[in-house]
Amino acid sequence: MISIKDTLEEMIMNHSFLEEALFYNYLNLSSFAEYIKIKIEKDTKKQVSVWAIKMALSRIAKNKTMRNNIKYFKFNFDDFFVKKEIWIINIEKNLENTNILDAIHHLTIDQTNEYLSVTQWLKEINIVYSERLEEAILSKINSGFIRLHMKNLSIIWLNLTQEMIDEVWLFYEISKRFAFYNINMIDIISTYTELCMIVKNEDVKKSLEILV
Repeated sequence: MISIKDTLEEMIMNHSFLEEALFYNYLNLSSFAEYIKIKIEKDTKKQVSVWAIKMALSRIAKNKTMRNNIKYFKFNFDDFFVKKEIWIINIEKNLENTNILDAIHHLTIDQTNEYLSVTQWLKEINIVYSERLEEAILSKINSGFIRLHMKNLSIIWLNLTQEMIDEVWLFYEISKRFAFYNINMIDIISTYTELCMIVKNEDVKKSLEILV
């Protein structure tokens, strides 16, 4: 029969965020023990108390060391730049809008002052652009198809090293920091070595602080 401790250790090994929470001591053991009680009883095939689970968690946490594959990424200010006055339009994807995309892609862009990114998937199209392109883009789009029109945003551009790209932990680490400080990432745009996070203008300062 599997023990409570064995069940917990397997659970923690398979969920890196639990391992991190135990290591840094910011997991409420009582609440978590109550939350996982049903699963522990199912795995151990016996009734267990919340107190017993909590005590087992406490002993594991006391002796816990982080695995080497879990890293805390520290970025430098040289890895960033911020582009403000970014707007987003989201439109329904249909034949008419797909044809419109060609016209948008052919807009003349001043690479030093303007930004334009178009992403299309199965049902919708996202257009992220600098404020000064607003009039030109709206002139190409049927307003009846606009589902979202957000203003007063900023892009935080981050350069990724090869070491970061090879880490499974990277995107969790970044998104966790934003969620922990209650900062909403409106959108994420990425290429092979570039990650662009779109946030509200008022969240830029705090976003940079938590990343470095």
